[in-house]
Amino acid sequence: MKIALINPSTKIRLTDKLEKYIIRAGSRWPHSGVKKIGTIPHYLPLPFFLGYAASLLEKFGHSVFVFDFVALDYSESEMLDELKKTEPDIIFFEPTVLTIDFDMKLIDNLKKTGITKTIILAGAYATVFAAELLQKNPNIDFIIKGEYEKKLLDLVNAICGTEKIENCKGIVYLKNEKIIDIDENSLIEPLDFLPIINRELFPSKDRPNPQIYWDGFCQNYPALQMQASRGCPYKCDFCLWNNVIYRNGKYRTFSIDRVITEMKILISKYNAKEIYFDDDDFTINKQFVSELCSAIIQNKLNIKWSCMADAVNLDERLIKLMADSGCIGVKIGIESANRQILKNLGKPIDIEKARKLADICLKYNIKLHTTFMLGLKNENLQTINETLDFIENLPVSSFQLSICSPFPGTKYYEYLKNNNFDIKMFDGKINADIQNSILKLLLNDCELQKLAKRLKYFSALWFLKKIFNFRWLLQFIRNIFRVVLGLGLNFFIFQVYSNLVDKIYSQKYREND
Repeated sequence: MKIALINPSTKIRLTDKLEKYIIRAGSRWPHSGVKKIGTIPHYLPLPFFLGYAASLLEKFGHSVFVFDFVALDYSESEMLDELKKTEPDIIFFEPTVLTIDFDMKLIDNLKKTGITKTIILAGAYATVFAAELLQKNPNIDFIIKGEYEKKLLDLVNAICGTEKIENCKGIVYLKNEKIIDIDENSLIEPLDFLPIINRELFPSKDRPNPQIYWDGFCQNYPALQMQASRGCPYKCDFCLWNNVIYRNGKYRTFSIDRVITEMKILISKYNAKEIYFDDDDFTINKQFVSELCSAIIQNKLNIKWSCMADAVNLDERLIKLMADSGCIGVKIGIESANRQILKNLGKPIDIEKARKLADICLKYNIKLHTTFMLGLKNENLQTINETLDFIENLPVSSFQLSICSPFPGTKYYEYLKNNNFDIKMFDGKINADIQNSILKLLLNDCELQKLAKRLKYFSALWFLKKIFNFRWLLQFIRNIFRVVLGLGLNFFIFQVYSNLVDKIYSQKYREND
């Protein structure tokens, strides 16, 4: 039995040279971008869940094909032609709130053309709207809720006849026009049950290129993405993955030996110059991080690495050990500078500690990127300005200022829905237009105008303030040289150009959403 795990490409032509695209599997929230036609997105995450699922199915003897059509930059017709050649018995993918109309059309075409017999869906959107999707589209055969790799293996075994469908957990399907919901909230533990991802399957088996995946935070090329853990103990109400995929479940880590083994493979087989740990939160367990750093040093891996972390558990001792083992970059989510809003989120960040972390990272030459959100629960112009003031005086390498997106299934979405807000914005894009965002529900017109005026030149003013800080400027110049040398001049220029195209034209063509 042939199984195709796909990441569909959704593109909308804007001009003769530009098109809008959607980043989906691999990202913790779907979002759009604009790129030049014929190029790949400048940010391209590895679809970890698809990767683990594919390797798990292979391990248990199934014939598996992966088609990451976003990375392949295929049109809808090209996707259908490719799948016709493979003739898979099962097609599996993750629909999203941004692409659901396209996804429903794709499902119909896959069945009507006889490309496949069985279609299985999973992911955040499918988990939240499982019953509605099945009732709306009879061409959907099964939906898997939550963390899906082990559940997909069990379901495929049942379809093959080696197991009973009734014994499969966490699936939803129609039987005699009745919804059968075998709900189950267990998570994969230990995580080492999941085999190391077979990167030769990506973006497809006949066009393997693991180096195509890229996170713009990285400072060396090739920079390969991997994970050391899953989950997060904090309960941020906007977090799609923790609210829906893990259902606020337990934080888990792979074993130290397993992580080191995978790092060695990425270095020796794929020539990784940097490894990016794209965990939900890499630094939750300080002992785990310390042991991993020590193991990296003891095994003499001599590799630069970076990670998605948090400001709660980091301290100078740990940061120094991370730097000694090769860490050159850390992302942390602060979200707000208002203590009450952070308390409401369930995120126990000490704002003053976060400020000190910036100085510590500066001391150890670690690039620090911070993320903030506007429009959180109980947000107002005063709390927003408090956050903006904090950012202005924060000596970090870079920052990301997003407008909170109320994705279905999150507590934030339910809060807005229960308060009769008209929710329409689901795009997690950084530079979302504030006039068409959730901020319009929280601020009056006068406040929106004041905020828009401040945000217009906020990044430029932030930078101007920083250049008078000699230590910061020195590290900024050092980082620029490090990135140019690490990426190579051509790739560096392409990344800068692609980011500018995305930033400028995403705003211009937002009316196409």
